[in-house]
Amino acid sequence: MTSVPYASDEAAPLCARTAAQLRWAVELLPDGPLRTDVEAVTRRLADRTIRVAVGGRLNAGKSTLVNALLGQRLAASGATERTTVNVWFRYHPLPGVTVHLVDGTSTLVAAGPGGGVPVDLPVDHRQVSHLTVRTPDRRIDREFVLIDTPGSDSPTHLDDYAMAAVRQADVLLYVMHSPGEVDRQALEEFQATVTGAGLPARNVLGVLSRMDAVSDDRPPDQRRADAHRLAARAAQRLAGLVAEVLPVAGLVAQTARGVDFTERHATALRGLAGLDEPARARLLDVDDQRFLGRLGQLPIPVPVEDCRELLDLLGRFGIREALSVLDSGVADTPDLLAVLAHRCGIEQVVGTLRDRFISVADPLRAHSALEQVRAALARTPVSVADGPGRQALRETFARLAREPELRRVALADVLQAHVRGDLVLPEDASGHLRDLVSGRTTVERFGLAADTPAELRDRLRELTRRWRSLESRTPRAHRRLVTDVREVLELSYFAEAGAAAELAVAVDAGAARPPETPHGAESSNRSATGRKAPRCAEEPTIR
Repeated sequence: MTSVPYASDEAAPLCARTAAQLRWAVELLPDGPLRTDVEAVTRRLADRTIRVAVGGRLNAGKSTLVNALLGQRLAASGATERTTVNVWFRYHPLPGVTVHLVDGTSTLVAAGPGGGVPVDLPVDHRQVSHLTVRTPDRRIDREFVLIDTPGSDSPTHLDDYAMAAVRQADVLLYVMHSPGEVDRQALEEFQATVTGAGLPARNVLGVLSRMDAVSDDRPPDQRRADAHRLAARAAQRLAGLVAEVLPVAGLVAQTARGVDFTERHATALRGLAGLDEPARARLLDVDDQRFLGRLGQLPIPVPVEDCRELLDLLGRFGIREALSVLDSGVADTPDLLAVLAHRCGIEQVVGTLRDRFISVADPLRAHSALEQVRAALARTPVSVADGPGRQALRETFARLAREPELRRVALADVLQAHVRGDLVLPEDASGHLRDLVSGRTTVERFGLAADTPAELRDRLRELTRRWRSLESRTPRAHRRLVTDVREVLELSYFAEAGAAAELAVAVDAGAARPPETPHGAESSNRSATGRKAPRCAEEPTIR
C-alpha cells in the first residue's frame, strides 16, 4: 500500500513524529474500540512531560511521597489512608478541583485544605473516574505529571481501579513500608497486568517509605546506612520487577520540600539544639506520647506547641536529623531544609526520576505509546474493515524502528539483565552499556574524546565491531540481548553519521554490508550461529 511521506527532520521530537504517523493510521481505521484506543494514545503524545503514577498497598505512604514530590500538601495523607480515587495534579492559573465521572461528565467541587484533595466528595467514589487538582504553582507539572492512586484493598494486589491510572503512566513509583513477600506478589501481579501496556520493570522504581523506622534504636546516620543496605537487598529480591529501590523518610521529605516549615519551627529547633546529648536522649529516645510529656521538663524555654508541631512535621527521627544538621554548623533555615531533603532520600528519588526518565522523556513516551498501540492491536479482534488501518500501523512500527533513540530506551532491559547477573559481560562492555543507557549527550553515550562527525563515526564503527564479536561468543540464551546493543549501535551509525541514504542505495543493489563488518567476511551476512543476522536496513522489532 502507499504510505504517508515520512518526516525526516531530525529536529522534530520523536513524539511528534510518532503522533503524525498514528494520526495517518487512525484515518484508515473504522469507528470502533481500536480506533478509540489509538486516538487516545495520539492525544496523550501531545503532553510534553512524562506521567508518574504512585502506587502501593494501603497506608504505604504514597500520598506523603506525592506531597514531597509536589512541594506542597495537596494529597490527603495521615495515619488513616483517605485516598479513594485516582488524583491527577496539574498546573492551572485558576486553582480548583474537577471530579471526572465514569459517564464522561465532570463537575467542579470545593478544594480541600490548602487547595488540595477534598476530604469528602459529593458523589459516590465508585462513580468517579478521577480527580484533577489544579494549582497555580507552575512547578507542579513542569518536569512530570503526578498521579496518586488509592491503596490496594487487598494486600496481594493493586486493584483494577488503581491499575487503570497506572496503565496511563510512563513510570510507576511503587511505595512499600518493607519489601516483604506480599509486595513481591503485588508487583508480580502488576507486571502481569501492565507489561503489555508498555510499562516494564525498567520503568518501575521501588520506594521504601519508612527510612525512619529502620533500626529505631540507632543514630540517624546509622539508620540511613541500614536503610540503604535494606534497599539494596530489596532490589536484589525484586529483580525483574523493579529497576531500583530507594529509601525515603516520607514525613521528613514532605516537610523538607514543602512550605509548612517556618522560622518559628527553626527557632524551636535551635532551642532544642542547646540541650546536651543526655538531655536529647531522654527527650527523643522515647515514643511520641512520652516525648510530648517531657517537653515541660526541658531546662530551656521552648514553647510546647512549637515542639508539638515539629513532631507533626518531622517526627522524632527528623528532629534528630535536624539537630545533627544544626550541630554541623548549618544556620540558615533554607540550608537546613536542603540538607534534610538530601538526608531523607527524596533528592535521590527526584534525581533518579530526572536521570532515568525525564532526560529521555521524548523516546520514553514515544516507545510507551507504540507499546500501548501494540497492546490495543492484540486485544482487538481482527476484522476486514480495519485491515488497511492495521497495515498502516505495521508500517508505522517499521519506520520508527529505524530511530536509534527509540531503540535505546529498551536497552535498559539489557542493563538490568547484566546487573542481575543473567548477562555476563567483560568490564569494558559493561561500561559501554552503562554509558549507552544513561548518557545524556553523544559524548557521554559513546565515550567520545571530541564530539565531531569523524570521531563519532570512528567510535561507532569500533563499538559495533566489538559488540558483534561479543555477540558471536554469547550463549544462545542471552544472545538476543547483545544483538539489541549491536543493532542500536548500527542504527546510530547510519543516523548520526548521515549514512542512511548510502545504505538504502547499497541494499537496493544487493551489496549492503554494515560498516564494522571485517573485510573478507561472508557476503551472506550470516552470524556465527549460522542464522542470517539482521541488517540495519531491515526494520528491527521495537520491544
